[in-house]
Amino acid sequence: MGRGGTRGEQALLRAGRGGDAEGAAIRNLRAREGRYLDQGDLDSAAAVCVLGAAAAKKFFGGRPALGSDVSAFGTRWKVVGVLEPKGSLMRFDYDELIIVPLTTMHRRVGLRVINAVLIRARDTAAALAIKAQLLDEVLARLNHRKREDFQVFSQDELMKQKEETLRTFRVLTVAIAAFSLLVSGIGIMNIMLVAVRERVREIGVWKAVGAGDGDVLIYFLGESTLTCLIGGVLGVFLGIFLGRQASGFIASTVAETATWTPVFKWQFVLLAVGTAAFVGLASGIFPAILAARLEPAEALRRD
Repeated sequence: MGRGGTRGEQALLRAGRGGDAEGAAIRNLRAREGRYLDQGDLDSAAAVCVLGAAAAKKFFGGRPALGSDVSAFGTRWKVVGVLEPKGSLMRFDYDELIIVPLTTMHRRVGLRVINAVLIRARDTAAALAIKAQLLDEVLARLNHRKREDFQVFSQDELMKQKEETLRTFRVLTVAIAAFSLLVSGIGIMNIMLVAVRERVREIGVWKAVGAGDGDVLIYFLGESTLTCLIGGVLGVFLGIFLGRQASGFIASTVAETATWTPVFKWQFVLLAVGTAAFVGLASGIFPAILAARLEPAEALRRD
């Protein structure tokens, strides 16, 4: 953002929030540098702002943000504080916040509008009690509006919604993975059955020269396992490559994800490769048993 008027204006339109002096306590925000908004800023409609940690890094890089100016809406906003990193809740990212005095925003925008009110309760029980009464209180004050025009929700509900979304995503991912493993296992088993059928005479020769049932069994199990293991390793490399490409594409097209980078944990890499090897082992058991049970004389007579 720095001193770029257009870029700064777009940032304020997207992440800008009008706030008051109590906003830090309600949102549980702490200033890493400088301070939060105070009542004097609101009374004088001062052109000041407070930046989230990610917003300060994005717009000023390694340069000090405190005391610098941000150009937007035809004026300069002085940065009086930078917040500590807090993370995000659902689609709301606290680190991307750009907070200006509510009175100043009303004056600059030309509209006296409040689109959200934040209330902090003592505990969950109090929050639920307030939620039940709040909508009636608002409608009593704004009797020309309809109930459908407002939404009242608590942070606990957002957290539960996030957990339910993640749980659904996990179940869906596991279901897709299980189906993929089943189909892959059936495919590997069919390939190994074809390999046994085409190598019947070869198996007969092995047994004729001294190979036992266990030797044949281990050979075909090893071949099946090794095939899936190689496929699993190649799949991991392909997944890492596609993950980085997808992450780069998303970061270049969605401004909110500009700082996102893919994370690949070695535990999951080992799990993926190990699962591929297990599928190969399980899929090769039946074909390997058929190969091990072949009689040498009968196998040598087949074409």
